[in-house]
Amino acid sequence: MGEQNRTDGNPIMNNWIQAILILWAGAMPLAAQEVRAGKEGAGKPYTITVSLRQEYDDNINTTPSNEIGSFKTIISPGITLSYPLENTLISAGYKFGSTYFWDRPGDDWDFSHLFNARLNHKFSPRFELDVREQFRYAQEAELRNGAAIQRRLGDGWTNTASIEGIAQWAERFSTSTTYRNEIQRYDDSAVAFTNDYIQHEVAQDFLFSVLPTTTAVLNYTFTSTDYDEIDRDFDSHRILVGADHYLLPTWLLSGRAGAEFTEYGNSLLEDGVGPYVNIATVWNYLPGSSVRLGYTYGTSLTDDANFGSSEGHTFDFGLSHAITAKFTAGTRLGATLQTFEQNQRLNLGVTQDIDEQSFFGEVFASYAITEYLSADAGYRHSFVDSDNLAREYWRNQVWIGLTGKY
Repeated sequence: MGEQNRTDGNPIMNNWIQAILILWAGAMPLAAQEVRAGKEGAGKPYTITVSLRQEYDDNINTTPSNEIGSFKTIISPGITLSYPLENTLISAGYKFGSTYFWDRPGDDWDFSHLFNARLNHKFSPRFELDVREQFRYAQEAELRNGAAIQRRLGDGWTNTASIEGIAQWAERFSTSTTYRNEIQRYDDSAVAFTNDYIQHEVAQDFLFSVLPTTTAVLNYTFTSTDYDEIDRDFDSHRILVGADHYLLPTWLLSGRAGAEFTEYGNSLLEDGVGPYVNIATVWNYLPGSSVRLGYTYGTSLTDDANFGSSEGHTFDFGLSHAITAKFTAGTRLGATLQTFEQNQRLNLGVTQDIDEQSFFGEVFASYAITEYLSADAGYRHSFVDSDNLAREYWRNQVWIGLTGKY
């Protein structure tokens, strides 16, 4: 991202907006780059992509034993529409996924849908509104905690919508107010009974520019998670302090730390207070090359219906290096170290804490054959190691693919 994404204006907004752009890069997978209102559109307002991937997956059902492996052929066409105006950006994207399993018992095909939409409007140089929507239906709907995947539960859809208001009240003081809503639904009735939920989140950030390269942040976040059927609802309150600091113009270090209070609706679950920490850094060290590292500790959702929530550590690392102008290689790593505490149990038969570790590691490479055609290949290993043996699995995936873009 780097210097080209800075906006004209006061230093606090320059620092904060670029921090958001870097840390949220990839939030809309179909968009070629992050664009905000205020940049006049140029060129065609659409991008069409078609991806073809051949993959081998040695544990397609993520089972702890009797694993089933299969080759998979994946075809994914998509379209992105984006045209920024003087004060308003309207964008939308849709991606369809179809996966054919060569050796899976039962149905040979899986289908997925991913839709993104965004509206960004600048009322004035000091006031901005950003609205986002994402709908995802997939056969491998995943519960995510930061960058690491906790568990695969099966077919289902997730809808996430957010609205953010950004205000520059003074030269060194600004605020960000965000509301976020997430709805999760699973097709299987047994999974839906324990894991269908709706979540509301309201966050308020106060930002103070203390140096041209440093912004101090005070944050309050309220989150309410309501399950449709099972009684494991909970509310959480977080109060955090932190800062965003540019070590270099293209190297951002961001940190937040504070306390988190969790209150449960079920009397079997014990309310608690604990620490919350989030640290992230992104360095665009060369054109087309970047490295990122993140760490989070706190309370999070869990799909283990025996417990109300889990707490633990999440790690995230990514490296993408442009070896040449056309050839890029890199790696991604993610891990969670979770604890399901006895005082958070819903199942009275659970008499001890449960520890669980999740990990994925990936290496990848891509080559731009022409302006419109690229090739990629990669390998991914993932596993879950848990005191609950039914939740364990090991999985290896290797693939090669082509992507056309116009």
